[in-house]
Amino acid sequence: MFEKEKLHPIFLVTALIESIRTHIIAVAILFFTFMRDGELNSPFFLLFIVLIPMVAVFKYFTFSFQISDDGIRVKSGVFVKKNIMIPYDRIQTMQQKQWFFYRPFHVVHLVIETAGGSVFPEVDLPAVSMETVRQIEAFHAKVGGVNDAEEPLVSNQERCDQAASTVVLSSKEQMILATTSSGIFTVFVLCIGAAFQLPDSLLDRVFDQYFNRIGDIVFLAGIVLFILWAISIIRTFILYHQFKVSKFDDKIVVEKGLFQRQVITLNYDRIQAVTIVSSPIRRLFGYVSVEVAAVTNTSEADIQGKVILLPIIRKNDVLPTLAWLLEQFDFDHRPLYKAPGASAKFFMIPGILCTLPVVAIAFFFFQGVGLWSMILVILAALNGYVDYRATGFHYSSDTLTLQTGSIFSIRTVILLRKRVQSVQKRQSVMTLPSALSHYHVAVLSKKFRVRYIEDAEANLLFNWLKQG
Repeated sequence: MFEKEKLHPIFLVTALIESIRTHIIAVAILFFTFMRDGELNSPFFLLFIVLIPMVAVFKYFTFSFQISDDGIRVKSGVFVKKNIMIPYDRIQTMQQKQWFFYRPFHVVHLVIETAGGSVFPEVDLPAVSMETVRQIEAFHAKVGGVNDAEEPLVSNQERCDQAASTVVLSSKEQMILATTSSGIFTVFVLCIGAAFQLPDSLLDRVFDQYFNRIGDIVFLAGIVLFILWAISIIRTFILYHQFKVSKFDDKIVVEKGLFQRQVITLNYDRIQAVTIVSSPIRRLFGYVSVEVAAVTNTSEADIQGKVILLPIIRKNDVLPTLAWLLEQFDFDHRPLYKAPGASAKFFMIPGILCTLPVVAIAFFFFQGVGLWSMILVILAALNGYVDYRATGFHYSSDTLTLQTGSIFSIRTVILLRKRVQSVQKRQSVMTLPSALSHYHVAVLSKKFRVRYIEDAEANLLFNWLKQG
């Protein structure tokens, strides 16, 4: 009879961190409230502070699991008791993460999934020994559970030795990734917007006292941008520390992370689509990024199953690299069938019409900024024009390529016919005289589309799914 086991005591550290992160806003509000009233020694406040680490302790002592011949049993909960049992032959994936302070203790965070389709994993073991992981893997193999969906849970070095080859992210590429991050400029614009929300009297006093020359303002903007750039570099090096993509016979394994090492398994038969993303800033440097839509429930993917395969790669190298990594896809470079010239107005007009009410309100209620609101009309027209220029498609016997664009990025989606769940053709009253249609294709829970293409070409794409 197998005995019940507890999580490794190091789990108390991660549980405490999670408890603090969850209650940090409440603690801050209570702290400033009691400090204002001079009651920081209030029993209520002290009790709340004590309860935060107690939550971690309760989680540790109320969580147990049992490994038996027929499956894994997990019991958890204080007020609501949970009892989960997963047979080994139902396991589809086993993913592992490892915080940096887990490594000396040979402990990992193990996530086990079945085909239940839940957004959250069925079994989540936050801190178990590698010996426990090997034991689960052995039972899984004994019942014939070794399949394409399972990842060998081995050390990083062993994984590299077993891989056919590996793609790594160099320090230079990480620097470019951080420098071209759109988040830098987004935060910079938000800072400027927040600054202009300050009272006019305060702004006038600050500018008159410290920034009475244009050069001073430019210098301040440069300092802010430099700080944001430095933060972006630190964040990028933490998230993508020792990033590598290892190719195996039946899967791809993506590894990344400094403080928390993440290992993501992408089996070939679970990859549904590949998206090449080209942002305006990275396009200037000749770089793009690659995402894949995959059947996975793990937290490394978003709710639609999107996983970053290559965070940054040279545009000239992306197709050869993808052809080597994903041999089942057709990545041969062919010219796309573009949207006809008559469709340009249809791309631009809807966006312009959406901004006109905003402009009218700005002119009527905020006369000082009314003219500035016209920038929205220009941006909407530019966004539509970029989408018109980028829109295109191509299809072969087994692969479909769709491309769309905006002022933020140009996205090229490559998907396999056998992964497509449904296709749809739409035509509105407005586009009927111009013989233009929209084409939609569904993969997983996500839909891809190209708009305002010729109706005859949309019919060919609509019948493409039936030809195989």
